[in-house]
Amino acid sequence: MKKMELCGACAAMLREQAEVKKVGGGVDNKVTRSKCGRRRYGATYEVGKKKNG
Repeated sequence: MKKMELCGACAAMLREQAEVKKVGGGVDNKVTRSKCGRRRYGATYEVGKKKNG
């Protein structure tokens, strides 16, 4: 599983395609998103293999 820093919107989009598990975060946790490079509030997620079906 690969660790990525994502906002809630990016994590929701990835959940449609892969297994996503939140592993870190908290209140006022500002991150630079791994997907697009923008700064937003978010958390650290583990992104796994693509879902079947």
